Amino acid sequence: MRAHTKLVPGSQSSAINQGLPYFIRRYAGFYYACFALYAVLGRAFAYAGTAPVFISEILLSAGVSVAIFLAKPGRLGGSLLGFLLILFGLWQASCTAPYLATYGVDALRDAAAWGYAAFGWIVAAILYRYPVMMDQLFERYKRFARWYVLFAPLSLLATWYLADVLPRVPGTDVTIPFLKPGDMLVHVAGIIAFFLAGMAPWNQLWLVPALAGVIVGGSRTRGGLVALLCATVLVGVVRRDSRHVVQMAGAFLGVAILLIVSGVQFLLPGSSREISADQMFANIKSLASAEPESDLDNTKQWRLEWWNRIIDYTINGDLFWTGKGYGINLADDDGFQVAGDTQMPLRSPHNSHLTFLARSGVPGLLLWGSVQLTWLALMIQSFLRSQRLKLFEWNAIFLWVIAYWLAFMINASFDVSLEGPMSAIPFWAIFGLGWGAQLVFSTSYGHLLRSRCPAPQDAPLILSLGI
Repeated sequence: MRAHTKLVPGSQSSAINQGLPYFIRRYAGFYYACFALYAVLGRAFAYAGTAPVFISEILLSAGVSVAIFLAKPGRLGGSLLGFLLILFGLWQASCTAPYLATYGVDALRDAAAWGYAAFGWIVAAILYRYPVMMDQLFERYKRFARWYVLFAPLSLLATWYLADVLPRVPGTDVTIPFLKPGDMLVHVAGIIAFFLAGMAPWNQLWLVPALAGVIVGGSRTRGGLVALLCATVLVGVVRRDSRHVVQMAGAFLGVAILLIVSGVQFLLPGSSREISADQMFANIKSLASAEPESDLDNTKQWRLEWWNRIIDYTINGDLFWTGKGYGINLADDDGFQVAGDTQMPLRSPHNSHLTFLARSGVPGLLLWGSVQLTWLALMIQSFLRSQRLKLFEWNAIFLWVIAYWLAFMINASFDVSLEGPMSAIPFWAIFGLGWGAQLVFSTSYGHLLRSRCPAPQDAPLILSLGI
């Protein structure tokens, strides 16, 4: 497997910037920075701004303006995925509008769970209109990846161990940083997939902090750990002949054996979950086992009871078509509130997919699933086509975005994830990247796909489309 090369042969970041409109360059830099800060600081960065306008609203408003005036987003509406996204948005809006007068800002805040889908459209439209930006995007992500594996575990440990001394977002109990382990593990999964898929040269030194992040985060959360394992295994199976995969598997196995033999462990403040190999294995085991595992079994049972309650009043109940709408606090109304009288009460179940079911009924869940499965089908199709044409770099792109997407989707099955900007904005960025890459790939190589001819070995990976 070859390392990732420039998508436009001979292109440089400065040359790419010179060929792009000023506001496209500025917005791209803004989005890159927000992606990184959400990933490192978590909820603390989400509070940047002044209520009710925070950084996510600023990023969205700027993105919509840039896309409308410079990226021609309407062209995406003619595709099946675009059509499904429109239907999804219209249905979710119909489940939000009736509750605006009653719940006001709360309804808008909850509606962000579906409103963030606009970022997928924005990113795809910009990349489709300016495909040369993909070079810059991958270079920026490579730098982000190498710094993230160093700083994210420190940010997570600070969130746990230094909560009493860390500064707080004014007017809240949110520390700076406030990073969730599941969110961190999703990004670590994406970073591992990035290198294993062949998107950038591999450096074994980066395994050390990456594995440290896996141990720290994996000892705290089951969903994030399973998300990371599934995404990594997916890339490992597909790229099983790569020496990098063998090195990664050997490193993981070696570290696991070392931890088990040494018995190294330390306890998190205020928690019964220690950071150790045993705790990681207990987290995985608790997903399928009915045997008690202290607080692990308690939290699992609490989730299952709430999920069954949602299924009862939607699929089996009177709220089949509409759900409870956007604005009501589901934790309070369903009787599963655990936060008490804090400034951050729980509002949604620990499953983003069931949030759509609870708030927009069975049609809302089906439309959500249709959007995601259609996107996945397009990515798999493009992966297989690029493989047949022996376009190795394109093949790596589609494998990477599939693995990253999978990590997000699995983590969202165990946590309040895609309802907030910390996960939603990076998730829809990957969604939009995959969609935009698929559109560019189909446009660039459609004639070869139709003729079933192999691509020339020196063919540029992105043609000058003049879209």
